[in-house]
Amino acid sequence: MITYLLSLSALAAALTIISIVFREKASSRVIYAAWLLLAIRICIPVSLFEIEIPAINSEAVVPDTPETQQTHIDEKNESAALPDVPNQPEINFSEDNINTQIPIKKLPVKNILNIIWLIGACCVGLWLAAARLIFTTTLWNTRIYHGEYKGKNVYISDHIHSPCIAGLKPVIYITPDAACSQYIELILEHEYRHFCHGDTFWALFRGLSISLFWWNPFIWAAAVLSKQDGELACDEAVTAKLEKKLKAQYAHMIFEAAASSRKYSIGFGTGHIKERMLMITKNKNCVLSTLAVILSVLFWLCAFTVPVEAKNVPLPDGIDADLPQGEFLDGPNGQPIESYKSFDDLIFSENVVSVNKHPDSLYRGSVEKYDVVLKNGSFKIGYAITVPNDYEKQKYPVVFFFPELKPSHEYNASTITLNDCICVTYMRRDLEKRESWDLAENDLSDISIMMDIILNCDFVDESRIFAVGSSNGSVLSMYMARSYSENICGVAITHPLCDWKLMYQTSDIHEDFFEYYCSGSPDEVPEEYEKRSAVTFADEILCPVIIIDYTDPRFYYKAGQAEAMKEAMDAVGGNCTIHKLDTPFSEANDFKSAEARELLWNFIDKYK
Repeated sequence: MITYLLSLSALAAALTIISIVFREKASSRVIYAAWLLLAIRICIPVSLFEIEIPAINSEAVVPDTPETQQTHIDEKNESAALPDVPNQPEINFSEDNINTQIPIKKLPVKNILNIIWLIGACCVGLWLAAARLIFTTTLWNTRIYHGEYKGKNVYISDHIHSPCIAGLKPVIYITPDAACSQYIELILEHEYRHFCHGDTFWALFRGLSISLFWWNPFIWAAAVLSKQDGELACDEAVTAKLEKKLKAQYAHMIFEAAASSRKYSIGFGTGHIKERMLMITKNKNCVLSTLAVILSVLFWLCAFTVPVEAKNVPLPDGIDADLPQGEFLDGPNGQPIESYKSFDDLIFSENVVSVNKHPDSLYRGSVEKYDVVLKNGSFKIGYAITVPNDYEKQKYPVVFFFPELKPSHEYNASTITLNDCICVTYMRRDLEKRESWDLAENDLSDISIMMDIILNCDFVDESRIFAVGSSNGSVLSMYMARSYSENICGVAITHPLCDWKLMYQTSDIHEDFFEYYCSGSPDEVPEEYEKRSAVTFADEILCPVIIIDYTDPRFYYKAGQAEAMKEAMDAVGGNCTIHKLDTPFSEANDFKSAEARELLWNFIDKYK
């Protein structure tokens, strides 16, 4: 709210200056229209744009030197040498004294200010409403019908000093002298222009603004100047197409009204007669009018912009020179931290490019979703993370998910809702070039960066992390189980690719597939096939493994993969279970079938 009030005051002050500076030479209608920007800001009390500013460290880090250490010692000695203060009154903590002390609740300052504002708003609003009601009622009771002008009724009243428009259904009121004036057509045209500009509405809006912001001098100044600019805009509209002779008559009418004892001056009285006559006779500068518009819009945009402190602030030079390596992480304002308290804190990591939180409404408030982009050298890696909305209050298990296809938002959300876990989905290695995985060192490096970040989060249970993958993702799941054997408590895979040499021999997958990942056949590059085949490091898989396989014959290219993995793990005393499902081919990707999801949930619930 403070930001809104400050920006509103600044915009009102800026438009006031523009009105005063450009009034003589710029178009009066342009200046009057600029006040619409202030009305929009009044109606929209929120900021629409953000601009990042560098973070400023409130405290400078001063290294300990012999001189500073001696200063600290001297301060301690001085504190220790202070004499005791005599005659301190003894405080009686007896039960009687405590019970007889009645606490006095003080009204918060904010509440006091709100009460003062409300009283002021009501007083000013009632005063303006009463004045308007009395004025309108008086005109209604004393008016005499005069005729019509361009479809608007015209009445004569001797209770006004100048023509005006008034009433719930606005009509034109003129003075008796104006009705007999030779300039009656110009007078009526001026008042008609008020209808065209919607000035009855803007008069009401000015009253409401003054009532709400009665304490703000900038709003009062804006109300006065906008009313004056409205009169000048009507003058300009009336004289825009008049010849010089008629313009002179219009100016003479204003001058004559100022000298008349019975005024029929149109507009805001005689105080600005000279100014209005100058406006009528002067030619307006289009360049200055354009400049006034540009400045007004710029100030308006600034009023909707709020500065925010940039989060990705680099550490100051040398701040971590004396810190033990691996014990501290990057924190806000360059200060080291021991762990991440929330996913918003990940932005301080040197490996994190961005952290974007999705609206809670997308998931009906049950979970939160983050899109996290990491960097690994020149590559950008995407992760989608869904978490329970109370994840900061306790430690949750983590499910690393390596899909065959990009999962939908609904799928991620259902994973978290049913399993009460944090789900981290590996999306793509290179977001800019949209490259796929290499299922080898590059992917393992990307996973390791995220895994190290996850392990440094306060809300993560380091011993309850699951690796879940489909097809190519099964390879990465097995990588994780081998590399983080102390943290991975279970692996669940479907469409397994666990023996690449067997897959090369038994399937008719196009050679481009093996050329892309392995750069040749098993005979040419056996090491490329071995490192991607979990059967070769089954002895390093220490956690339980569940394999969900399918009987659909269209999965022929993965035939024997699940059996080969179970055989390898059984040979080393591992825990591996195979489940065969009759799920149709179209529903078998990424645990999308109901049977596969149920098996996955049960597996996670059993070991988490």
